[in-house]
Amino acid sequence: MNSSKVLMAYVPEWKTMKAEQIPAEKLTHLLYAFSLVNEQGECTTFAEMDSARANLKMLKEVKARNPHLQMFISVGGWTGSANFSSSILTPESRGKLIKSCIDLWIKGGVGVPDMFDGIDIDWEYPGSAGETRNFRPEDKQNFVALMTEFRRELDVLGTATGKRYLLSAALG
Repeated sequence: MNSSKVLMAYVPEWKTMKAEQIPAEKLTHLLYAFSLVNEQGECTTFAEMDSARANLKMLKEVKARNPHLQMFISVGGWTGSANFSSSILTPESRGKLIKSCIDLWIKGGVGVPDMFDGIDIDWEYPGSAGETRNFRPEDKQNFVALMTEFRRELDVLGTATGKRYLLSAALG
């Protein structure tokens, strides 16, 4: 594979898949979609945990077979962006969201530590109406603050673990 190319794919949490269905050898990055942000402003797992457990087990197998693959948890999505605006309104609320995402997905609160190499923020859309129509004019500035603070916290963790954690955003 040409190392200068980035080839990404999403794996949906709502569909149970088998490892053989994912062309991981052709990809550089795999995004597991989606973690949600609850009304308390924290990253959460999915409503249907049996499906999530099966998918997380399958993703662990994919990662073991393809050590080059960078795996992300994607947070939000079209129907999962309703609580972003409130969750990033203040430095305290941003800190709570960031800590919960790192604890749950990067540190392994879901029971699979060291599987995810990064976090993808898929907020649709900061400062404008997405499916949820839940937004504020200051969302754009708060989004920048969120990403800046996320990067800082991932770097702090990376210093402790010796690993570089990735951060991305799906932007319109």
